[in-house]
Amino acid sequence: MEELLRTHDLSVSYGSTEIIHAVDISIRRAEIAAIIGPNGSGKSTLLKALARLLKPRSGVVEFLGTDIWSRTEREVAQRIAFLPQSADPPGDITVLELVHMGRLPHRKFWDTFSKEDGDICREALMRTGMESFAMRPIRALSGGERQRARLAMALAQQPEALLLDEPTTYLDIRHQLALMELVEELHDALGLTVVMVLHDLNQAVRSAQRLIAVCAGEILADGSPNAVFTRELVRGLYGVESRVSDIEIAGRQTKLCLPERVAKDLAHTHNHLYITEVPMRKFGIIAAILCLASAALFLLWPHEQAPPEETELTVTDSTGRSVTLPAHPQRVVILNPSNLDLYVAAGGAENIVGKPTSQVFSETVKEKTADAEEVGIIHQPDIEKILALHPDLVIGTNVPFHTGLVETLSNAGVPLYIRALDDVPSLFGALELYGKLSGHEEDAQTQIAAIQQKLDSVKKKTEGRMPPKNLLVFGSPDSFNMGTSKCFTGGLIEMLGGGNIADHADGDGAYLPLSMEFVARENPAVIFVIVHGPAETLEPKMRRDLQESEAWADVDAVKNGRVYVLPYDLFAVNPGIRAADALQTLADIMYPASQ
Repeated sequence: MEELLRTHDLSVSYGSTEIIHAVDISIRRAEIAAIIGPNGSGKSTLLKALARLLKPRSGVVEFLGTDIWSRTEREVAQRIAFLPQSADPPGDITVLELVHMGRLPHRKFWDTFSKEDGDICREALMRTGMESFAMRPIRALSGGERQRARLAMALAQQPEALLLDEPTTYLDIRHQLALMELVEELHDALGLTVVMVLHDLNQAVRSAQRLIAVCAGEILADGSPNAVFTRELVRGLYGVESRVSDIEIAGRQTKLCLPERVAKDLAHTHNHLYITEVPMRKFGIIAAILCLASAALFLLWPHEQAPPEETELTVTDSTGRSVTLPAHPQRVVILNPSNLDLYVAAGGAENIVGKPTSQVFSETVKEKTADAEEVGIIHQPDIEKILALHPDLVIGTNVPFHTGLVETLSNAGVPLYIRALDDVPSLFGALELYGKLSGHEEDAQTQIAAIQQKLDSVKKKTEGRMPPKNLLVFGSPDSFNMGTSKCFTGGLIEMLGGGNIADHADGDGAYLPLSMEFVARENPAVIFVIVHGPAETLEPKMRRDLQESEAWADVDAVKNGRVYVLPYDLFAVNPGIRAADALQTLADIMYPASQ
């Protein structure tokens, strides 16, 4: 069988600490392999190296005979799908939106979503049984449903290899079995190569065609479960005495591992364990026997094997990348004002060592980040300054000037987390994550509650009022785009009743080209303008320029002097925790007190 993934003399480090030591493995095409071993043995590190998420300290990882690091991140993502352990959703997105992210490696940044992309996503939903959940928010799903949605996203990548880091973590035994059964079905139907890190030995043996046992960063055993899964292996990996028995489940030969004490008790009544296929009861019986085994192993495992405090957190960022972050980063560099604002609000100011150069910071942010070094404006970050600060985490937003730093920072061993803030839910999602990273989750939740209360208060004052026709403009009189309800400010307008004429224009997206024919036909009563610069000088100029323009002079908003340049600090950049202030500004303009 063809070799798909291979490592040769592979060593991987975190900083100066070597985790994987001179490992040689070979993963064949269409194989299901399970990586097992105690906590801290290097299982997840090895998997991430196979996925091109961790660069080797020495040695190579090859994909189809080529060094995986000679390929771009996009090229690898088209062939290998990696699902991290974390099941945290990226904001309040739907299942369908999550699955759409799986197409990102196959599309250029400016490409529109094609019919082929849609067909591929629909097939992914169908294969994972998630068609009926397509429009449901991820956060509304159960743990098992969420994992199936993440599998659908992975399938949308059309990968040859599927790499799963402890996919059954946080699931009960029934959902564990259902998920593993789905993985096997996808393997059989699509010919996928599957490599999984699994902590449950019995699950690994039952599902995998091959076991790779890792201990202290080295390969202790590698081969078929029948050949390598023995009591000696369990003793060598975990330091416990066990009994490994042959077992038949629904006509399928496998092995069952039990602690020695439990196995001795069972031996009084059973010489050989087997379960035949019983209609309508097979699933329950399988669950019962595996639950017994898993519970016994858990209860009788030595105390020293208890998992250590979490040191890493794997999340999906706004570009669809899986990013592994330190669970509590100590040296954080932030590249844009909005994310800086939120990180400070979430209690993480003391760990910020680098910040963007900007004039829009609140007094609170200025005070709390006074000692942080400036690393350049949002559109021109200084990579040398960033690296000189020795960060353990860099946070940016979804602009080319930040996403373009992925490879450079990755080569330096620094994770880059991209967080776009396109709406209020994404703002809240960022606060939640930053609260977790800073160790101040309660502070973050307090901020979320306060912002939501202010937003609700503003919205309540405008309920039942007819919104004026309005136009949200980005740019200058000579070069306009208009914002829809899909951009942040457009979303705030929607909260206040809507009336945004751009939502009725042809096209799909947050920003659309502006047609004067369209504006003349819709004739907005209010025009909001967002430009880079001070409103007090730009607003009079903007009004004058529009009034002198033949194309704009007959528009009601221009004739009546209802053209407003929105405050730079609240609208040219995302307002962060001041979202309610931005909403109030819009409300005051849309619904003046005299009305």
